[in-house]
Amino acid sequence: MTTTVCRFTMQQPIIANEGILMDLKKLAKRAFWTLVFLFPFFWLVFTDEGQRFGDVLLLKLTGREEVRINFDELYPSVTEAQLGQVWPDLEFQCQDQASAFGSRLCATDIAAFNKIPSRYVTFFFADERLQAMKIGYQRAYHGAITAHLDGMLGAPMMSSRTDGDGVYQWRAGGGIVVMPQEKLGKNDEPALLWLAKSG
Repeated sequence: MTTTVCRFTMQQPIIANEGILMDLKKLAKRAFWTLVFLFPFFWLVFTDEGQRFGDVLLLKLTGREEVRINFDELYPSVTEAQLGQVWPDLEFQCQDQASAFGSRLCATDIAAFNKIPSRYVTFFFADERLQAMKIGYQRAYHGAITAHLDGMLGAPMMSSRTDGDGVYQWRAGGGIVVMPQEKLGKNDEPALLWLAKSG
């Protein structure tokens, strides 16, 4: 009888320890799966890269495409016909329309420009030669666009507009890339331009 009681009392701590270990394993498993499900949410909502990815994904769900542009490959010799060859997935709407950059343009809505959420891209032609390209991007990504161009084209040159606000300029291909400096005014459109060199 005494031996049986001793065995019983010795087994109780062992069973209790096993129960604690089981509870800890369950807790660890729950914590792991919670992190697995929460990390993507945290990344999408609280990081710049995640927000950018989410914005591009939402825009792609509307049927828009991402466009990749290497400014060093832009020259006046680029023709309207070549747009469809370089970006076959984009549906350009081309028409005769007089502007400061020529007499004809081709435009399309886009989801992103070089992985940065954007709104549209427009190519301007005169005498079948590319004169300018304009990319409209989302205002929240003005700094990201500037940093992207710095990495792609190097440090910008500075200049001033007639209204006193500064603009960045980068030499690229057969022209220059121009965009407003860091702070956009309420009336400033978030857009950058590639302009062909004259002459």
